[in-house]
Amino acid sequence: MQRTRHVVMRSRNCAVSSQEIMPPDTHESDRLFAEIGRVTVRWAELEDVLGDFIASLLDDERRYTRVIATELSYQGLTNLLVILYIERHGDDSDLASLRQLLARADAVEQARNQIVHSTWISAGVSHVVTRVKSTAKRKHGYSTVVEKYDLDRFRAVADEIANVRSDLARFALSLIEKGKAFNR
Repeated sequence: MQRTRHVVMRSRNCAVSSQEIMPPDTHESDRLFAEIGRVTVRWAELEDVLGDFIASLLDDERRYTRVIATELSYQGLTNLLVILYIERHGDDSDLASLRQLLARADAVEQARNQIVHSTWISAGVSHVVTRVKSTAKRKHGYSTVVEKYDLDRFRAVADEIANVRSDLARFALSLIEKGKAFNR
């Protein structure tokens, strides 16, 4: 017979037991955890659109642009995109539209980062999982955030990522139609 060991981990702001971390039956949370994958896939698609957008501004073979874009972080991609646009077209109304789209992308990136860079616990509550994130920052010291997520909350983030991706792709196509970007 296997023995079960009960352990409690304590930090300054949070106490979590091993029974909460590893409940005997976690299959109900599988759908919720699958949504983390959906957020991740949608984010990769958004970054691909950013890479394609950069390629269209460079009027370069995608292979060379992909070499550059593959190694850039999200912030690097968006910085490069804005800089390339300014170098090609200056500060015009389309730049303002691009900045608005990227502000939406920045906001959803924060939500995505919270999801991807957290620890997730299924405490046996149907259709709810718990996000636990501990940080140690010079400004605020050590802190732990504990919050509940349900299916709708994950889907809202994934859907907003998909919406921003689609809006960026449409915007890039509109620039191609105006002759401000190139169809590669």
